[in-house]
Amino acid sequence: MSYNVILQSGAESDIESAYVWYENVKIGLGEQFLNELVVYYEKLMHNPIAFKWVNKNYRQAILSRFPYVIIYKVVESDVVFAPCFTRVETPKNICN
Repeated sequence: MSYNVILQSGAESDIESAYVWYENVKIGLGEQFLNELVVYYEKLMHNPIAFKWVNKNYRQAILSRFPYVIIYKVVESDVVFAPCFTRVETPKNICN
């Protein structure tokens, strides 16, 4: 089964901000960041329960190359990405 990907309000702007920040560090690094996100989104579309729970509602997938986590929940046939696209260093900001 393939799940639908839904970005909650705010998630897209968080991703865009990270992209811009990485592009300012080095041209092309933002694209590499987006490419890694796509790889994880594809994994989540096919097997969203593969990643661990962070609380009763949300799971997280930790990116391997960049210091970010993808916070999401599964609702029926949708994988819903939370707006709190947090850095690994500050996991206290995880959605409730």
